[in-house]
Amino acid sequence: MTSSREISPSDSQEQRAEAEAEAEGEKDGTGVVQDTTCSVQGPSSSDSPVSAEQRDEQRTVLWLFKRVSPKTPFTMRSQFTYIFHRNYIMTLFMFCCPVGLVLHHTSKNLRAIFAINLLSTLPANYFGNLAMTEIGLRVPRLLADFLSISTGNLIQYISCVVLLRTHEYNVLQTSITGSILANTLFFLGLSIFVGCLEHSEQNLNRSAAHIATNLLFLSSTSLLIPTASHLLNQAEGRDLLRQSRGVAIVLLVVYICFVICEYWTSWEAFCGKDEHPVAATSLRPGHLSQNRSSHTLVQGDGAEKTADDDAPAEGFLATLKNLAVVDSEPHLHFIVAVLLLVASTALLYFNIDYCVQSIDGLSKVVPLSKTFVGLVLFPLANVDYVPILLAATGELGHTVTQTVGKSIQTALLVMPAIVLLAWTWGLDEVNFIFNGFEVVSLFAAVLLVNFLMMDIKLHW
Repeated sequence: MTSSREISPSDSQEQRAEAEAEAEGEKDGTGVVQDTTCSVQGPSSSDSPVSAEQRDEQRTVLWLFKRVSPKTPFTMRSQFTYIFHRNYIMTLFMFCCPVGLVLHHTSKNLRAIFAINLLSTLPANYFGNLAMTEIGLRVPRLLADFLSISTGNLIQYISCVVLLRTHEYNVLQTSITGSILANTLFFLGLSIFVGCLEHSEQNLNRSAAHIATNLLFLSSTSLLIPTASHLLNQAEGRDLLRQSRGVAIVLLVVYICFVICEYWTSWEAFCGKDEHPVAATSLRPGHLSQNRSSHTLVQGDGAEKTADDDAPAEGFLATLKNLAVVDSEPHLHFIVAVLLLVASTALLYFNIDYCVQSIDGLSKVVPLSKTFVGLVLFPLANVDYVPILLAATGELGHTVTQTVGKSIQTALLVMPAIVLLAWTWGLDEVNFIFNGFEVVSLFAAVLLVNFLMMDIKLHW
């Protein structure tokens, strides 16, 4: 350190005072620099841009909708192109919707009425999911997942209400059982098979998988108890009805607690990464990437690779990856998305209603039982290819969220809600007393899924 200048007798009083102050500053290691630092001190952290971003995040938490901006401004032409040019097959099937409505009022061919209206549910459900995709981009991720699963069950909701209104109680019960079996066995199994064609094994979120399987087990047990009481003649008809309604209330409370746990108190456990983490994705067609910055895929051995660096795949898997890895920017105005969702829901209601009205006559002219219609045809009409896309890109955790999540919602929300709705309408025929074969099949399927997820590692 350089020494301060010496004070000479010829110096003035001001020069001497300045020299003494400089010498004292050197002793405490600050000197003039200390004053300089204080004089040029920048703005506090509370006034920095970071705190402004934090305030925006707090507002996002309090306000469900978040601001999103498209790459290009919305135009009528761009939105029309996005809706009808994304999937030409569904666009062609869309013409079945008005044809089915016309056939119901003009034709007596029950086979054509049933087939065309059942086929019309596929494009109507697709466009409803597409609209919910755009709405989901404007809400937080967990809420978007919840809305995604809810819209995925749109056919289930409408068909249950229509079957209840037309007093088709047997078809109603078999359609609920068939929906759970289709999601837990067919769609989940097909997704695992497709996903493991390229990845030797895939890993799940331990907490989310265990909670999902436990809730499925609880819902299947709730069906088993009233059915066993009926088969063993342990309770009379009125007691069984009260027992079913009590079970329905308990299941609704359990579902509300599950929603609060998943989307509020313990959302970190459900948003947590899998054993070998992969990029978070949304769950609807055309927007299967929600980390917005990159599309990261993880193979079964945990080695990361980006979608842009992937070697070009061939055949079926290449088609699935091209469908899955796309940008997640909005393509529809919010009002257009809402109108598309409302129109799709209205078409679904009328098509399903006309399907149900033709079941009685159809079973007389075609060797097709009502049980087969409820157990197989209605659940297959609720087909959703998104879980297969997710599994093909290494996102098996979100595949389980889609398939098992829809089953949980059917068992804990749709089924008890229908029982309580029938109670309000004075329909005592609707209860939790199912066919013994249906209950045993459902219980066996839930046990299989429970054992399957015990390892947290899946392969076909």
